[in-house]
Amino acid sequence: LGDDLFSEALIFNQDGGTILAGTDAGKIIDWEYGFDRRRTTIDAHSSRITTMKSSSDGDRFVSGAGDGSIKVWLAGNKSNQLTFMRHAHSVADIVFSDDRDSMVTIDMVQQTNFWDIRSGLLRSSETRHPTFVRAISAIPNSNLVLTGSDFGQVWIWDLLSGERTRSLTEQSSPVYNLDFSDDGTRLAVGSLEQVSF
Repeated sequence: LGDDLFSEALIFNQDGGTILAGTDAGKIIDWEYGFDRRRTTIDAHSSRITTMKSSSDGDRFVSGAGDGSIKVWLAGNKSNQLTFMRHAHSVADIVFSDDRDSMVTIDMVQQTNFWDIRSGLLRSSETRHPTFVRAISAIPNSNLVLTGSDFGQVWIWDLLSGERTRSLTEQSSPVYNLDFSDDGTRLAVGSLEQVSF
């Protein structure tokens, strides 16, 4: 990406021929990897970009930064659609709903925010995890998301109401990864000690 730039957030662009890279300088670089060259550079955030995610249809993507800011972008012309400033700490991860009208963001402390992308409003904010939230994943074909924490807790939330619906079996060590199979019937939970299914 260049001698002055370091990236810790990457996604494929809508066209499949380029990668969008979020840098420690707060820029988003549209990188044409087949030709190893930049197409465009966007001044996106005032601090390092910590995470990026695409919507399921590829029409939008979202970036989160170290200053707690979150921005929603149109993938086609790379224009900023919405900006959210409701995290007091660095944004750790983001997930879109299946219908692409909602998203959940978590920060590096305990806060989980539930957003309505259509209105640009915060639906609810939760800090009920007693420790750091490390992982988040959407359950396919539903309005539910899972979060995993340092205490090994895996909780299920209703994305629309922001309410916790139930807890899954706790792990004995911090949960760092959560991922579902495409049909939503299997969940992989990655912790320091094991991978559970």
